[in-house]
Amino acid sequence: MVNMKNVFKNILKRSRLNSLFLRNYQKNAPDAGLTLVEVLVSMGLFAILSISFVTLFTTSMNNQAAILQKQELLNQSGYVVDYMHRFLRMVTRDDSATCTLISSSNYSGNNYSSDIYFLGYDTIALDYRCMRLRLDNDKIKITKFDSASRTNGVEMDITSSTVKVNNLQFYVTGDASSDTVQPKVSIMIDMQSASLRTNPIPRILIQTTASQRNLDVP
Repeated sequence: MVNMKNVFKNILKRSRLNSLFLRNYQKNAPDAGLTLVEVLVSMGLFAILSISFVTLFTTSMNNQAAILQKQELLNQSGYVVDYMHRFLRMVTRDDSATCTLISSSNYSGNNYSSDIYFLGYDTIALDYRCMRLRLDNDKIKITKFDSASRTNGVEMDITSSTVKVNNLQFYVTGDASSDTVQPKVSIMIDMQSASLRTNPIPRILIQTTASQRNLDVP
């Protein structure tokens, strides 16, 4: 027969042991909440990581913008140089001086200037017309007149609004009818991106020479 007295003693003994274990665990266990120092340290680490991420993202965006601006600058400068070469090389002598205002000349002058006149070949009219290249309001422009004189001209931009031309210079050599030098025009261009998103702003300096295609020596 089971001794009930012993059973109750064992149950009481186990209950006391469990209570003692729980008291020791609760005494040694860490607090469930966070202290103010821990919260401040966590916020500081989060702020540092956030600033680093934003800085890296901003730098990447600026580098990407700079690459795109440089590419656009190269495209624009290449187009402008090719466009001006096409007309400056195909000029003909202006014997009547109605366009250049200089008798028996190919171009309007031989000094450094941001403005030049010449008789260029118009592929639409299939004839030589008076033309003008110049710098105006940070853009390179061309004017095509209706005839060999400076009358009824239509001007248009060669460069777009994505770039800014700081300087344009033409220098003519060999244009005298009595010399033995083929006429040519040296072109100097200072061009930069019109966007201010990056620092420094992409900029390019170009120097090239267009020599007259047709033989023009005595």
